[in-house]
Amino acid sequence: MSCIIKKKNIIWIWGAVLLNMNLVHLQLISNINTTGLIITAPNAGIVLLHKGHYIPSDHVIYNTAMFPMTTNTCYLLPIREARKIPACKDFAILTRHKRLITDIITIGTSALALGTATASMILTKNLEKKVNQFQHNIKIIADRLELGEARMIQFEKNQMQLGMILQQSENLLNSTINQVNQHSSTLEAFQKQLNDYQQNLLTLQHRVIENNQDTVHRFLSLAIHDIINNKPTLGFLHPSDLQLVIKTILQENNVTVSNMAEQIPMVELITKLIIRQQIDFVPAELYSDINNIEIGKLTFTTFYAMPNDQKPHFNIYKVITGPFIHNNKVVRLAQMPSYIGINQKSNSSITWTSDDLSTCTFDQITTCRETPAEKPLGLGNTCLEQILDGTKLISCRTEETKLDLPHIQQIQSVPNGTTIHCPGFNLPGSIIPDTKAIINIIKNLSQIEENEEIIDMHKELNSNATWEKLPYVSGDVDALIQHMLSQTTQVSRHIYMTPPDNQDSKQFPILHYIVIGILVVVIIIALVTWCIKRSAASKITIALPSLIG
Repeated sequence: MSCIIKKKNIIWIWGAVLLNMNLVHLQLISNINTTGLIITAPNAGIVLLHKGHYIPSDHVIYNTAMFPMTTNTCYLLPIREARKIPACKDFAILTRHKRLITDIITIGTSALALGTATASMILTKNLEKKVNQFQHNIKIIADRLELGEARMIQFEKNQMQLGMILQQSENLLNSTINQVNQHSSTLEAFQKQLNDYQQNLLTLQHRVIENNQDTVHRFLSLAIHDIINNKPTLGFLHPSDLQLVIKTILQENNVTVSNMAEQIPMVELITKLIIRQQIDFVPAELYSDINNIEIGKLTFTTFYAMPNDQKPHFNIYKVITGPFIHNNKVVRLAQMPSYIGINQKSNSSITWTSDDLSTCTFDQITTCRETPAEKPLGLGNTCLEQILDGTKLISCRTEETKLDLPHIQQIQSVPNGTTIHCPGFNLPGSIIPDTKAIINIIKNLSQIEENEEIIDMHKELNSNATWEKLPYVSGDVDALIQHMLSQTTQVSRHIYMTPPDNQDSKQFPILHYIVIGILVVVIIIALVTWCIKRSAASKITIALPSLIG
């Protein structure tokens, strides 16, 4: 029975699966493909998978990113540096002071309090003098006001005419005030809406600034965590700065991208070239004397190992060991490296064990922070060299193992969602991933604001631009005021305590009474005259001659 698997001109035949006393005998028959992607050695149960080309780095470049730190970022600083900064009070070490120092401080505080009390008493006396002087000045001002009231009483001659003109002016002023009040109410409403919009804008601006700061601090915290855990990252850089860094590295160092690495983003390619990252803190006292909220700068220095394409490269192979029959036992090779690099031009090799893989990547792109020692093929792993040369295995160590057929999956990949059925075993493919998009809302910070009406100032001003016609006032007011100012009046020696407003209010009814009295007297005189004339006419007698004779 046999199982035949075909892919990219690679033919694998797993056959002669025999069951003899519960022991599975497996013999691997293979052909070396023409592309050199896979090298097999059936007699040693080993397979070499080609992973790519590796070029050792011959020079190192670096760049530094600096971030200003405030008192809100004390938790991102090293504890030793944070304790040196007064603003980071939570990291300060509390020390116990001696009692003598405490007593001296108490005495100094008492002396300071006594001096403060004495100074306060002196200031109180000076304040009393100032108050007395102020009262005297107020009395002088009161006397002058009384004298001014006495002078105002002299303006009695033209009060009637002035009162009528002032009444018209008052009507005009009231009408104007009404119109102004209406427009003032409209402007107040507009001002209130503008204040609301301005407050919302300031709130939004404050939230945007806080959001930016929180985002920066979050990325810095994640970057520090990755760097401390030996994970290279460029997540602390702004996208625009990251683009500039990548562009500069590619232009100045003439980095070429292989066909295998074209499917990964450029930022991942640059990240894989990082060999070291260092975090330093620079206190603000070293570069600035200004006392502000900035406590220092946090610097990220990144070192990149740049390969030289002019140098010969190594072909990197992944070493996969499987069970094989040796002296009627199922064994596998022991103490074999995980990866091997072969340089055909220099006839040398480099190897990586499982302990050396933490700083290397052999997937889409082959990079390693530390290059192992390069050894000639005759002085390297003699067992592996005997396997590659096809000679008898003399220097190889073996260990007993169980027959583990799933090793085939490391060599031949099975399509997703399919299963290859072979005699005695099956090779299932990977599970088909679910590509359905899932949205998880972690925290909703959105705020639904009221849809307020937008202010149209042009429309409102045009609709209220026409005012009502105001009453006409003649130009006699200026002439009357000039006439009153030109009059010379003698100041009365007597100070009348009656307010002028009461005299003006009493003078208008007296004039009305005088006019009414004159009218009544004229009417009475007219009635008396009419009665006298009538009575005189009634007393006239006509004498007729007597007819008797």
